[in-house]
Amino acid sequence: MSHKAGHNFFDVKREWSKRKDTLLEHYVVPYLPKIFTVRKPVLLVDGFAGPGKFADGSDGSPRKLCQFIERASSYKNARPVELWCVERDAKLASQLRANVEKYESFCKVINADFASVIPAIESKIATHSIFLYLDPFTNMGLSWSDMDRVFGAVSKSNSIEVLLNFNVVAFARVACVALGKRFVDVVDYEEIEDDPLLDNFDLDSLDEVMGGSIWQSQFKESPSFPAACNSINSAYMSLLRKRFAEVCAQEIKAKDKHKTPKYLLIFGSRSAEGLGVMNDAMAKSRVEQAAYEESEDAARLGKTLFNNQPESLVPDTQERLPSLILDALGAKKLPRYELVIATIRRAKIGEYSRSDITRRISDMVRSKQLATAANQTRLNDDSVIYAPAG
Repeated sequence: MSHKAGHNFFDVKREWSKRKDTLLEHYVVPYLPKIFTVRKPVLLVDGFAGPGKFADGSDGSPRKLCQFIERASSYKNARPVELWCVERDAKLASQLRANVEKYESFCKVINADFASVIPAIESKIATHSIFLYLDPFTNMGLSWSDMDRVFGAVSKSNSIEVLLNFNVVAFARVACVALGKRFVDVVDYEEIEDDPLLDNFDLDSLDEVMGGSIWQSQFKESPSFPAACNSINSAYMSLLRKRFAEVCAQEIKAKDKHKTPKYLLIFGSRSAEGLGVMNDAMAKSRVEQAAYEESEDAARLGKTLFNNQPESLVPDTQERLPSLILDALGAKKLPRYELVIATIRRAKIGEYSRSDITRRISDMVRSKQLATAANQTRLNDDSVIYAPAG
């Protein structure tokens, strides 16, 4: 069976694909040494792997994951790590085997549909820490009932995390056809891939992705295409929150000015630490997009004396962050670690890194906006912090 994206999809790695890989790196590299402390073997699964390398020479996610694993194997607390690269297209799977051959001691290529591999993943849940990276061209490979066989096993003793690329624009375009819904503002950016599902869809398939038909009513009532996309995002993240304690998402746009994201990268974890690490990864990704857009503008318009980076990508930590910290704290007394996590939950994910937040907390203690239970001048994650009366 051929790849839904078409083989020419892998000719050149586009900027938003680079951002997905960057986010993957910023998470997996710190994830591995942290998850080694659980003292279980680790299973990473790249569920829609592709050929492993683009025609322009850029590494795809399988080769990048192999490199991250190889780097982590030198750590003193390293545990055995397996990587399963799943690719249903026979030609791409053959290319993938060649491209990851040097990593065959820990990397296995599986020429199959991702759904058919789920029973094998299930068999590893009790014995392994599991991280799933799911980056399909369309969402039709993401059957909720299939994936929930794994997600439903999340518990204190079972570490399962997922980073999932949800192609909301493609899904919404198909939903418009399936539900007879028309919007004037279907897309607001220059590039959009042809979606093969526009000619081959059924409403039951959409419901299978969304875990039922509840999403349909809010979609049909949406006043605009961006609002319809947001309704899909909200419905899907609500599904994940039934299984994962921590769920967050970052919009991947061709340009920040666009109203509708090309993709939504959604993360699910049982742990607050996982949320913190992913928040920092998304913060780094946001900064890199800002630098890329600034360099593009400079090439097009020439350099200026002013910072042209949009504030949505480079927020001012002096203005909004202190109020977020105070709102997260309320009347409670919290260890700094818990206050940082509570602030992340209040903010837009990746808006501020953990180091941004800890620095601002220290500044607020020095300025008497916050106080510590033991009147500490040097704070650590266990320092108990509160807002003084008056």
